[in-house]
Amino acid sequence: MQGFQGLNTYFQNNKMKNNKKLLRVSFGHKTDIGKYKRSEKNPKNQDYYDYNLGKGLFLLADGHGTFGEFASKKIVDSFKQELELIIESYEPPLTEGIFFNESSRLIKEINNEILKDSKKDEEKEHIGANRRRGTTFEALLLTDEMLHIAHVGDSVIYALYDDSRFEKLTSNSEKYLGKEEKITPLIKSFPLTGIVELLVASDGITNMATPNEIKQILAENRYHPQYAAEKLVYLANNPREIRKKKSDYLDENRKALELDAKEYGEDVEKRKQRLLDELGGSDNITVMVIEPVYDGYKKPEGLNVK
Repeated sequence: MQGFQGLNTYFQNNKMKNNKKLLRVSFGHKTDIGKYKRSEKNPKNQDYYDYNLGKGLFLLADGHGTFGEFASKKIVDSFKQELELIIESYEPPLTEGIFFNESSRLIKEINNEILKDSKKDEEKEHIGANRRRGTTFEALLLTDEMLHIAHVGDSVIYALYDDSRFEKLTSNSEKYLGKEEKITPLIKSFPLTGIVELLVASDGITNMATPNEIKQILAENRYHPQYAAEKLVYLANNPREIRKKKSDYLDENRKALELDAKEYGEDVEKRKQRLLDELGGSDNITVMVIEPVYDGYKKPEGLNVK
């Protein structure tokens, strides 16, 4: 999904272990080609995401390669369609075991389909193996008292807890869909108790912002998930800490910078600025901010939640 960016909610009558009722989920989302990437010839957004608010299902994929946008769309659309049918076929809530088995099966099946598409690319388009289509994948499902996730690659899922803990629920992997037939996704389940915000994001944000910067934006925009999503994308396009570290590094290695500027026929300061600019939005950026809303929730003034 690369169109509407907005705040959405869904209602769900479930009871939590802390005896609070999960009434709904406030949700903000945004995707962007990337500020620097937009300056490339024929830029495109290979990130793809979708969601089903009624079923508490959120999906994201970060495609790469010559036809990576088709790989990311295939895994999101196919997984979503199949898992929705699975959710409907079982008595709620979907258990940890069912989610594990069905997600593992679906990811392996769709991976094989992407591999077949890649081989066709090589035959018809003469695309080398190093440019074949591939994609990361994130799936997040909220059911009753649990949070279920499925993960492949280097996109991320973070959780912010009510005691200020900020935990990365996924681990980076060099594996991705479309690379090889044998694939082992990371599939886990977590108690939903204590989680106040969830972030699903492509590496376009995590490569440009520190975990502390991400946590600060989420914490400062509690009850405003759409504002948080927009600020995270802005940060990825205008990274503060990473750009500062790069600037300090270039200043400390002035002679190397001067040689680099001479090679490119540029003024030293202009070359430095160009190198810093390349750090802003060098990849596609997609974020989904998911905020469980419990019984006893009071609408803050100015929050546009119906």
